[in-house]
Amino acid sequence: MSVNIRNISLEWRFEINQRLLFYSSYTLLPFGIILNKILIFFHLRKNYINSNIRCFYIFISLNSIFALTITLVRFIGQIEIYTFEENTEIGCKLVQFFTRIAYSASSWLNFLLTIDRLVFIIFQNKYKILSGKYFVLKLIVCLYLLLSVVNIPNLLYTSLTRVKNDTGQLEFINVCVGSIELNVVRELMSQIIGLYVPFFMMIATNFYLIHKVLQSKKKFKNTKETNFAFSLIISNIIFLISLVPFSIYLFLRLASIMDIDWNKRFVSYEGFMALYETCARIIFCYNLSIGLLVQIFLNRVLRKEFLIMISQLFNLFGVKLKFKTSIESSSSKN
Repeated sequence: MSVNIRNISLEWRFEINQRLLFYSSYTLLPFGIILNKILIFFHLRKNYINSNIRCFYIFISLNSIFALTITLVRFIGQIEIYTFEENTEIGCKLVQFFTRIAYSASSWLNFLLTIDRLVFIIFQNKYKILSGKYFVLKLIVCLYLLLSVVNIPNLLYTSLTRVKNDTGQLEFINVCVGSIELNVVRELMSQIIGLYVPFFMMIATNFYLIHKVLQSKKKFKNTKETNFAFSLIISNIIFLISLVPFSIYLFLRLASIMDIDWNKRFVSYEGFMALYETCARIIFCYNLSIGLLVQIFLNRVLRKEFLIMISQLFNLFGVKLKFKTSIESSSSKN
């Protein structure tokens, strides 16, 4: 009886997981990729904000496209109706390597953007020294080099064929394997440096940014930059919330690696983890898909520019749209 109950539990979790993988691969992920491409075009079209913010927004969208694309590859590899195999010898090395870099960079890029706004508010007179697209470009290149070094352990994994017999039927599957020491080193390095450090630094920085914005609001005349700061804080909060489920998944994964009997103590643990991982990745990718769009609607300046872009797009087809909003030309640029 207990075996039948276990098999039924595995089957419904497997079915739900397969449906989530399939539908998100054809809706959320492609939509997010298209939307981020539109946002890149939007931020390239006009110099209405300083070069630092534009560069960060563009790189955040580029990284989101990268993260969504690599997630789409992983999801397709897990959908049973496709013959695409993710866990090949090359896949075990490169897919995990690039996935972790893209996910970690999402946290770090948002943190660096927050630091940029904080530096501008605190050191307005000296901000020009740190401004400029070349400075931001060098900073981002260094970030990706650091994350590449941190994720080198992913390149040491190999593919192995195993026999699976969860539902009473023999099934041959490919899995990515490495030594326990390699697993521990990879998880500790990528989770601490790639996730938890920027996660908690973002929390601390946002609290401090809120304090400085409220403190300087009366004497800070540049309302456009204040608006950017507040919209950034709200979008960061949404980003952090979306990151919580995935961080819990990584913690559980690390716990199961550290304790080899972890899986045996929980019935249908692998089925639960597969479903939870999919849900956590979908939540995280949902934020990557609409994160900057949320900020556009939170930010008055970005929203007005976005409406103008939509109006100009319709004008190309002979359709005239009129919006009551207009750009505040009096807003100064830093």
